[in-house]
Amino acid sequence: MTVYGDGKQTRSFQYIHDLIDGMIALMNSNETRPVNIGNGEEYSIGEFAELVRDIVEKVQKEDGVKLDKRVQIVYKPIPTDDPQKRRPDTSRANESLEWQPCWSVHMGLEEMVRYYKAKMAEGSL
Repeated sequence: MTVYGDGKQTRSFQYIHDLIDGMIALMNSNETRPVNIGNGEEYSIGEFAELVRDIVEKVQKEDGVKLDKRVQIVYKPIPTDDPQKRRPDTSRANESLEWQPCWSVHMGLEEMVRYYKAKMAEGSL
């Protein structure tokens, strides 16, 4: 798995279920100002890569797949225009819509891994 930079740059990830719920809450509100429907959980890219690797390994082990070795995380030079930090301010969504994300990054990643594993098993990928 390739990570560009030292892995310390941060990002916030949102699961689609939360985005849809947030958009529905916004459409059903009287709010006219811009509202950031995001997830304020912040992860370093290095932490995120390790989490992806751990979840994929967990799902494989549950199916009895024997792993010979761990997937290596390879660090390469970071592009010059890559931001060091990205974290949305979701305070307006919380205050105005009484909305906040329900899905953790771990939950969303695990559901995604299981979905794609099933699709691969049925041959539709």
